[in-house]
Formats: sequence, C-alpha cells, structure tokens
Amino acid sequence: MANIAKFWDKMAEKYSKSPVPNEEVYQIKKDLTREYFTSESTIFEFGCGTGTTAIAHAPYVKQVTATDISTEMLRIAKDKAAAAKVNNVTFEPWDVSTGPLPGTDYDVVLALSILHLVDDLPGALDKCSGLLKDGGVLVSSTVCLSDKKAFLRPILGFLKPLGLVPFVAFLKNEELEEQMQSAGFQTVHRWHPIDSDAVFIISRKAQ
Repeated sequence: MANIAKFWDKMAEKYSKSPVPNEEVYQIKKDLTREYFTSESTIFEFGCGTGTTAIAHAPYVKQVTATDISTEMLRIAKDKAAAAKVNNVTFEPWDVSTGPLPGTDYDVVLALSILHLVDDLPGALDKCSGLLKDGGVLVSSTVCLSDKKAFLRPILGFLKPLGLVPFVAFLKNEELEEQMQSAGFQTVHRWHPIDSDAVFIISRKAQ
C-alpha cells in the first residue's frame, strides 16, 4: 500500500488543480446525496482526495470525517478547509484495505470515485457496512470499465508495473450492485449519467 500512497502523493498537486469533469453532474450528485443528510448527520468519506466534496457537504451535517491514504492529498485538503473556514471536517489518514474500523455508527459513508481503485471490493464493502449504523446510507460513484471500455484492460495492465497508473478494477454495473447486495446493502437510487463511465448508487444498510 505504500507504493499506492506514494503514487497519489505525486499526483496530489495536479489533482487539486484539475476541474470537475462535469460540473452539472457533480452538482446533481451532491444534491441527491444531501437528501439523506440531517443537521445531526455524521459522515465518513474514504478516498476523499483533496477534500472538495467533504468541504462542500460540511454545512449540511454535524460532522465529516474524511480520509485518504495520501498524506499530500490530506495536506491540501486541510489547507482548503482552513481557507473556507470550515471547522466540522477532520482529515485523517486511513486505508480501507488494511485500516481498522474508525467507528461503527456513521449515518452516511461516501465512497466516491474509489471502489474501482480497491483490489478487494467485497472487503471494502464489508468495511463500509461496518462503519454504518443500521439503516445507514452508502453513497458511491464507481467507474465500471467492463461495460464499455474493456479494451483498456491490456493498456492499463502494461502501464501499471511502470508506476504510471494505479490499480483499476474492471467492473460491470450489475456486478457492482450484486457485490453491494452481498454486503447487506439495498439500492435505493441508481443513476448512470449519459456519456459517463461511472454509475452513481445510493444504497441502504439493512436494519
């Protein structure tokens, strides 16, 4: 995991300056997510990157705990939160693959643009379930390359040993939802924007 963290450390500055690919889609996803917030909600995000989404959601909830494996991503996120005068977000290092559960009673877990980057999807979803209280909500946006871009598999397979790309799982939409169901989640909202490789799913942990 150290190599993965170093990869994202190197990418942090460039990532922080990259614009959101589709601002309209991003806003819709934020609005849909906020339907499951209250002023007393506690939120956990993993793979938070430079904190853009965590900071955007902070005014709508009680507390956000945002995590990432990259210390450089977290450094930038902390600076952004301070500049925005947001004081109910904490940024902490955490690896979904190896880290122990940092709590078991969150209302919402955010897994945005991250599930396709973990090499143990069932294990990651089990962690998400463990983080949530019964009836809690998992919000995910996940790239599913096997649906339309399977041709990228050998290309990424060649680039990964060179350290030019991270691990990327080639998922199908149906496979992703089946894995979620196996982890005890029920889909309550599913949206696949036109011309997007990512499917946006809001699912609820069984009571």
